[in-house]
Amino acid sequence: MEDIDNFLANGGATQVTQAKEEISERHEEVTEEKAVAASVATKEEFAEVVEKIPAIRRTIADALVKSSSEVAQVTVFDQAEVDALVAHRNKMKVIAAEKGIKLTFTPYLVKALVAMLKHFPDLNVSINMAKNEISHHQYYNIGVATDTPRGLMVQMIRNAERKSLFDIAKEITEISQKARDGKLGTADMGKGSISVTNVGAAATAGVWSTPIINLPEIAILNVGRIDKVFMPDEEGNPVLKNVMKISFAFDHRAIDGVYAQEAINLLKSYLSDPDLLLAEG
Repeated sequence: MEDIDNFLANGGATQVTQAKEEISERHEEVTEEKAVAASVATKEEFAEVVEKIPAIRRTIADALVKSSSEVAQVTVFDQAEVDALVAHRNKMKVIAAEKGIKLTFTPYLVKALVAMLKHFPDLNVSINMAKNEISHHQYYNIGVATDTPRGLMVQMIRNAERKSLFDIAKEITEISQKARDGKLGTADMGKGSISVTNVGAAATAGVWSTPIINLPEIAILNVGRIDKVFMPDEEGNPVLKNVMKISFAFDHRAIDGVYAQEAINLLKSYLSDPDLLLAEG
């Protein structure tokens, strides 16, 4: 007790108070330094750059949202055995290359859609609920979706029923380049019968998807990759086949499911038999 009394008598209390104040000030400095450091770290960790949405991207987005919100969309997932189609294309692409033409599977899909629409004309329409009208198109304009640096563009192969397989292949190459160069005009777009998007050539192509209908059309075909799949032959024995994955979306306001499935079945028959396809498409 005597030592404590001496300490207090000689200004010890003041020293203690000063020490507490110094500790408190240092604590506040450390806390502030940590807060600043944390703030800097947070800003660096969650750094971002804000830009305006490009006009073309906004146009695409608005069209997709409009379709998604208005259409009673149903998507059917199916597949077609395409051994004969693969063989036909492998043969024809050599001849096409000699003519300076790149032959993919897309021209076959365009021809198949034309042939399908001829047998199922209620798919070649557009619907206007505000006017209570359905327009039956007397033309076969097939939209081909193209991936471009500016976004997905759908250009038209007009009067496709009048064009050969090679004509369509050449036109797809030319108009797709125009799309990538940002040179598509109004004459290249709109007034479509039905559209097709072929992602099968992409290295990461999926199996099936749910494509969004390109209004005012009422249907769209999406084709995924072609896989090797074991399928039973007539005797039930497993045989390795080329199988194309098909996603077909339609507007249930305009047609019913049975009608759509019958159209898909015909489409599959064309893809399985290119001779029949070219005879009717």
